[in-house]
Amino acid sequence: MKKKQFVIIWIILALGMVLGSFVDLPLSLKLYDESNRLGIFMNFMAMVPSFILLEICCCVSSWYHRDDRQLFFLTALSCPVSGILCADELYRRFHDDTRAVVIAGTMVGLLFLGLFALINPKVNRTQAVIAESVMMTAAGIFLATAALKYLWGRQRFYTMEDPLSQFTMWLKIKPLGINDSNRSFPSGHTSFSALTLCVAAMPGVTDIRRRKIFFVIITIIWMIMVMYGRIVYGAHFMTDTCAGALVGTFCVYLGTRRIERRI
Repeated sequence: MKKKQFVIIWIILALGMVLGSFVDLPLSLKLYDESNRLGIFMNFMAMVPSFILLEICCCVSSWYHRDDRQLFFLTALSCPVSGILCADELYRRFHDDTRAVVIAGTMVGLLFLGLFALINPKVNRTQAVIAESVMMTAAGIFLATAALKYLWGRQRFYTMEDPLSQFTMWLKIKPLGINDSNRSFPSGHTSFSALTLCVAAMPGVTDIRRRKIFFVIITIIWMIMVMYGRIVYGAHFMTDTCAGALVGTFCVYLGTRRIERRI
């Protein structure tokens, strides 16, 4: 994607945050429904495509450095880490068992790496640069989103006993959102769902305009569905999701620029 296209997305999201300042609470009051099937599905699957992409990129980077023992073990460590993140997202929907999450995630990460060893693919420098750029983008999204969540400390809608009196606009900052109930702004699920936009910058995709447009459209539709799901579930307000999309797409923009400079 070109810078102009990212700017258009950022302007739309910024306008969404302005509009959301007026409709945040009324929209959540109208849409909130924990039993909504689409909302449940999107909350369950929101970040899974991004985590799968991240897992593959970790394996590609590890395999590219397999002849350098130190770099191989350093990059291979990222495989179980990304697996744990994915397992945490899926498993905690049903249980709250940290040890099970770590074990399951580690096994998934090692399974991916084992499949790479079995297939023994030829990984070139271009593929390694793309993989490492995606990994850096994911780290940037995670750190930026986490920092803003702790800084803003905005309360989630579904934790409010009296939304009319407890609701605060996104412009009001309450530092140190230590509890999960106070980490509404911005939406981490939405920001991480933008990671798959990196696919549109990969060789073989960018060379074919229609294919590139297809990946961009699919990702944007997915992001919109994630945003809707988070509002319906009561985990975020409209402005939270718009801010998350801004963070995610900005980090993706920096990641794609790195790919263009390095390959």
